[in-house]
Amino acid sequence: MIISDILRLEGIEVDLKSQTKEDVLIELVDLLEQAKMLDENKEIIRNAIFEREKLSSTGICDGLAIPHAKVSGIKSILGGIGISKQGIDFQALDKKVSKIFFILISPKEDHGNHVKALAKITKILKEESWREELMRCPGPQEVLDFIKDKEKNLV
Repeated sequence: MIISDILRLEGIEVDLKSQTKEDVLIELVDLLEQAKMLDENKEIIRNAIFEREKLSSTGICDGLAIPHAKVSGIKSILGGIGISKQGIDFQALDKKVSKIFFILISPKEDHGNHVKALAKITKILKEESWREELMRCPGPQEVLDFIKDKEKNLV
């Protein structure tokens, strides 16, 4: 699983405008639409993300959240990244605000790659220095370059 392969520049935002959990979820789905990644109805994907979030927060810890869902009818894994400089209360496990958001939408039938993608994203962003470096990226191209570079360093 190569994370940089599921991203497009138009699906990366280094200055999210949202200030609430609900708004950031909407903004992240909008990024996927803006990147022309949504073959499926945008509302179906938005609803799947909200339903998954009702089960438990995808705010992990250390400022990272990975909202994700599996949806019938999509052909491949879709990903986008949003960065909030001020942070958003995402009901993370560690009670800290989330600043880095990686949205992941997978085909409902593709459980293996969904889990591999979640694990790889977590590996890339587990190092505090790497999260800090990502937060300093001035634009989408630098974010994509960062992800590509860090993927090379993973075993």
